[in-house]
Amino acid sequence: MTWWLRSRRGPLLALLVLVEAALVAAAGSARIPVPSLAAAGTVPIVAAVFLPLLVNSGVQYSLEGRDRWMELPAVRRVELLDAALVACVVLLVVALGWAAHAAGAEVALEGARNAVAYVGLGLVAAWIAGPRAGSTVPVAYVLLVAVFASGSTVETDAWSWPVHGARSSVAAAIALALLAAGAAALLSRPRGPR
Repeated sequence: MTWWLRSRRGPLLALLVLVEAALVAAAGSARIPVPSLAAAGTVPIVAAVFLPLLVNSGVQYSLEGRDRWMELPAVRRVELLDAALVACVVLLVVALGWAAHAAGAEVALEGARNAVAYVGLGLVAAWIAGPRAGSTVPVAYVLLVAVFASGSTVETDAWSWPVHGARSSVAAAIALALLAAGAAALLSRPRGPR
């Protein structure tokens, strides 16, 4: 068990989640001007849209720390341990988001929701196209949303869920669906080389 936790870089992942939560609480409501094709100029987007990408990158880095040859004869299903690790990360992100929101951080819940969704999207992308896609697909999607999001309907369009406010039920439903799909992808991952 300690070998598995060491190979997954558990302490480093926990530290990264804490740093991300602190950044979202401290600077998550800062507006970042992003060039927009739809608005013919720049559109200010809160940092809480971009900062949770750190959590997904940390999860992807952690899961790819595995040694497939050593895990092949493992008695315990390593996929279950990996799913438990992802569940712990998600629970920690949500708990820190609620705590920061209770302390007065405006966009902490939005950041937590986005972190959950990015992790789910990253796990699905890694299952489909490999580990690099797990880190790059969520980043590419967020950048596309930032570039094309503008106007008064951006909060109601389902495709722009990362920039929705914390009370958006559409964004919450998408985040939960992505997390469920990511968990299914993680559990169906092949054990290692044959």
